[in-house]
Amino acid sequence: MEKDGTLKILNYYLEYEIYNLANSTQIKTDMNNCYIIKEKIDAGKVLKELNRLKQNKIRSVTEKFVGKKVQNKEALINDIIKNLDSLNSEQTNKIQVTLKIKLLMEEKIKKLDSKVAENFANQLCDIKANNEFWLYSHNISFINKNSKVAQKKPIFIFKCELQDEKIMVLDANISSQAINTILMILLEKEIADISIEYEEPISKYSKEIKKSIDGGDIEHIVDLFYAKLAEYVDASLTRENVKMISHYNNFYSFNEEHVMSLDELTDDAIKNIKEDIELLRKLVGCDNYIPNLLNKYINGTNEKKNINDGRYKIAHMGSYKSVYAVGQPQYKITNSISDNDLIAVEGPPGTGKTSLLKEIIANKIVERANFILENWNQNFIADNYYGNTYYRSDWFNKNSNIIKSIVVSSKNGEAIENVGNEIDKETKYMLPISRKYNRTQIVNGTKIKEPAQYKGLVCLPLGKQNNIQDFKDFLYKRFLPILEKLQNKEKTELFIEDVKNKYQAKLEEVKEYKNFLLELNKIKEPSKYFYGLNAGKDLVQIENRLKEDRECCENKIQKIKLEIDDLNKKLSKIQKEIDTNNSIIEKTDEKIQNAQEKI
Repeated sequence: MEKDGTLKILNYYLEYEIYNLANSTQIKTDMNNCYIIKEKIDAGKVLKELNRLKQNKIRSVTEKFVGKKVQNKEALINDIIKNLDSLNSEQTNKIQVTLKIKLLMEEKIKKLDSKVAENFANQLCDIKANNEFWLYSHNISFINKNSKVAQKKPIFIFKCELQDEKIMVLDANISSQAINTILMILLEKEIADISIEYEEPISKYSKEIKKSIDGGDIEHIVDLFYAKLAEYVDASLTRENVKMISHYNNFYSFNEEHVMSLDELTDDAIKNIKEDIELLRKLVGCDNYIPNLLNKYINGTNEKKNINDGRYKIAHMGSYKSVYAVGQPQYKITNSISDNDLIAVEGPPGTGKTSLLKEIIANKIVERANFILENWNQNFIADNYYGNTYYRSDWFNKNSNIIKSIVVSSKNGEAIENVGNEIDKETKYMLPISRKYNRTQIVNGTKIKEPAQYKGLVCLPLGKQNNIQDFKDFLYKRFLPILEKLQNKEKTELFIEDVKNKYQAKLEEVKEYKNFLLELNKIKEPSKYFYGLNAGKDLVQIENRLKEDRECCENKIQKIKLEIDDLNKKLSKIQKEIDTNNSIIEKTDEKIQNAQEKI
């Protein structure tokens, strides 16, 4: 039953992601970002529109980069565009143009890093010099009932370049989402079923059409694509049938237009999620195995814990903030991490979800440092593999939760980047060895030294191959050699001992503060003493308030004790009277009994 329920929920999520995927590849039809070609493609018009689109993109990225850093933003952007216009087609004067823009930005934007300014100036020159663009051809439009705005999906996608006033097709592809939508209309089936059924034929078709690229005659290429579409995918996908989709479903229409844009459509993130869900379906359905965390997420757990439990209110050891603490909910969740396999935190933007994540990571870093300090003198274990001796620590077996790393993933790449940037910014002790370093690369057969931004000792951004390569370069070419030098350097042991002692002293301070907070929790109304007070300046006032209340409480306790003593005396007197009365009753009972016997 559990397996069937899990499969039903996974099928629901799969359908949901397929619908997301079907609606993901929509063209931005804002005229600032595109040019719609409804007639025969003319290279002269394309050149004119390409220059317009490039200028709009330069303006857009510059506005985003500058933000509110300058007062007269428009004047700065116009000056930058004027300098870019002097860039010749061969880019022989790129260095001079880059330098002019760099100096201009440094003059107008205060405290702008010189390297950042240079990199951005280079980026603008690349946009200006690049003659590549995208053509999204033969589009399917869907009219949204609520917004009345047509959402366009291209059937064919061409990557083009303008070379000597001629349009050359560099690459071509198809949108599987658009083809799935057409099949859904023509065959009257669910989009989820279509997506699964036609995934393999569309993949084969996509590989085949790349062989049909023969230069720049896009109309001829489109004709070939249509012929192969009916051959490889489904016989119903003729050009005539595709044109008539509005007769089958009046929410959709077909346009033989081309939309020119500098922006590439991508749906890789959603595709990856779809593939992950399909993998889980196979795991559950075929192998009859439900991973523990997935089982808890889908089927729930009876081990739910109350976040307001007193044990989650205690102080934790590490925080990414040195001045202002995180809020109470974030504080409690950070403390509950080790007790829970799965925690769901939700909230709109700006409610502190990213801050919570940074707090959890910071606390884990401090916990790991404490663990290393406690186990500092532990001997390493020697293992022999194929004649070589390797040394390893047994730390993982001692406390696997502390040694484990944290993986942060999201469909929003910018959110992940923000977490990494904030952590690198806060871990100031890493700066001396995590600054920019020179990495040798081969460009056009020539070795050049290119500055590469390192990240990784504390927070390593994965995903992109370049990020992984940058980290490997840093680790083997810079960091490990530094460690080797330190190992053989005089007074290294003394320096390490000094660092340990300083850390230990700071740790003791934190532990004392933690104990203080535990004592503070015993106070019934702490806000009565601490609200609105500065602990540094008004410590005496706080102590006086506590003393006054303590004396007051002691007086009350003494008064209550006296009242209890008085009540005990009265109780004793009453008890004596009761005993006397009981004695009289007993004697009376004896007399009555004797009298009855005589009668």
